[in-house]
Amino acid sequence: MTTSAAHRPAPSTTWLELVSQRAGSDAPAVITATEMWTGRELLARAAGAADFLDSVDAPVGSPVIALLTSTPMAFALSVGAAATDRALAPLGPRLTASELGPCIEALDAEVIVVEPACVELGRQLATR
Repeated sequence: MTTSAAHRPAPSTTWLELVSQRAGSDAPAVITATEMWTGRELLARAAGAADFLDSVDAPVGSPVIALLTSTPMAFALSVGAAATDRALAPLGPRLTASELGPCIEALDAEVIVVEPACVELGRQLATR
């Protein structure tokens, strides 16, 4: 017998609580082909990402547009944003400014965070 998502009880633990439970661990938390972070390292990077969002005055409770590829640092930024009540809106930097424009306008965000390789695209989007 299968149960639809609408009939399943709500989980008793949130995603952020699950991340926090593993945060002090030395067990692997992020693994890629080239690096591995423990739970402790992930939490440290997520805290740094939260500090960064504070430093750029990203409003709490508002979306933060992020032009990111799939990297461990992007995951740390997601955790840091969630921990500080910011909605990270990751958008693919492989799209053009004209493709991303309608998404950016619909989000009505005050801050765009970009990876170093995407700075020019971020500037184009910020001036729209």
